[in-house]
Amino acid sequence: MATYENLGVLARVLQYGFASAWTGGAAYITLVECPSRAAMATPGLMLDNWQNTFSGAAYYMSRFSAATFGLGMFGWYTDTDPQRWLLLAAAMFQISIMPFTLIFIMPTNNALLDVDGARKKGDEFIKEKVHQWKLLHSGRIILGLGSCTCIGLYWFNKINKIF
Repeated sequence: MATYENLGVLARVLQYGFASAWTGGAAYITLVECPSRAAMATPGLMLDNWQNTFSGAAYYMSRFSAATFGLGMFGWYTDTDPQRWLLLAAAMFQISIMPFTLIFIMPTNNALLDVDGARKKGDEFIKEKVHQWKLLHSGRIILGLGSCTCIGLYWFNKINKIF
């Protein structure tokens, strides 16, 4: 039978899974997709590739981030452990990705989403914006790692009582 306490434990486990999936996906984008994109023959191909991958990545990454936040809040709320603040911190790291994206990355996204405008501004503009996007996206990985670290410390403390 599903009890409130059991649902809380499940939420905490799933929070770690979604945070890890989000962070792994973000790392893959920066460490694999971006260098592959930069090696393409022309800036036009770089722009086309960015366009083709952006919508799918944005769809899944936003849902993984929202799931991590929601599960973390529920897990925090249902936990009685004094170190449950780590779950809250993890949820805050994860939700901070949204304003970081809106404030810092969205202008670059918009410049790359305007394909005709980007092409009119030339190859150097496209290369600069694709490179800038990679650097900005790396900041989101740091936030994801912060979330995973907090959750990992929470579970490590459950086993080893370090705090």
